Amino acid sequence: MGADDQPRPWEKRPFEAAAKEIAEAAKSLAVDDGLSELTLLDERQFSIDEQGRITQRVRRVTRVLSQEAVEENSTVRSVWSPWHQERPELTARVITPDGAEHRLQPQDIAEQPANQTANNVLDDRREVKAPLPAVKVGVVIEVQFVIREHKPLFAKGTVRRNYWPSSNTLCATLKIDSPAQQSVSVKVRGGAIEPRRSEQAGRVILDFERRASADAQKSKIADEFEWLTPPDQPVWLEVQFGTGKTWQEIATAYSEIIERKLENAGVKPVADQALAGAVSREEKVQKLLSKVHEF
Repeated sequence: MGADDQPRPWEKRPFEAAAKEIAEAAKSLAVDDGLSELTLLDERQFSIDEQGRITQRVRRVTRVLSQEAVEENSTVRSVWSPWHQERPELTARVITPDGAEHRLQPQDIAEQPANQTANNVLDDRREVKAPLPAVKVGVVIEVQFVIREHKPLFAKGTVRRNYWPSSNTLCATLKIDSPAQQSVSVKVRGGAIEPRRSEQAGRVILDFERRASADAQKSKIADEFEWLTPPDQPVWLEVQFGTGKTWQEIATAYSEIIERKLENAGVKPVADQALAGAVSREEKVQKLLSKVHEF
């Protein structure tokens, strides 16, 4: 797979480039034999407002090169939590090799409860899901979803982790846009990449970008990291950003939330009974743990 630094039509504003222009440019790219799909563009943007609410925009442009990739890319979905996020805005088009454009229609987007990750823990997450039209080998798929927070996940700050795409990606970008007075810390793990920093209208913008090198080789997930690697060891290039000022401030705010929940929970009599006769800290911990296991 080869690449250069010349902008491609899919790097224009979302859905701006003509379908025929994208189809012709995609067909002109040299592709390694056996490659299932090629990500032409992976574009992510996080915009933070003065209240700490985050608007996330993710856009991907993919060229489908195999029947396996047809099955993997024939459906698009996005998950959100209604208690702090608005319903995702989902937009997509499929461009066939002859340059014809097939748009995802709003009436084809379904909404349903998201799959629960644990049988004994339920949450309010929802999922939008839609089948894409005209997907076959050789098409280019452009998909974008936007998720806006109507209230911050946690007012004192949150952390977002962005794993950099694999080597099967021609161009990947990440933009973090925040008020100048907002405390935003950024950390890069598992590699090195430096952002371009700019300021405009009282906002700070960090732009990360990486393009595939001319000798980039196709890869599979299993080739890119060692399974069962400890979580503190990065296995991919990762860009993290956090909106909290200090961990102490975050911990204090979280503790206040828990204490308010416990005020009228009636747990003190139960705890006092469980702690009867305990003297050392270890004894108290063990007695409380045994009591919890009774429920």
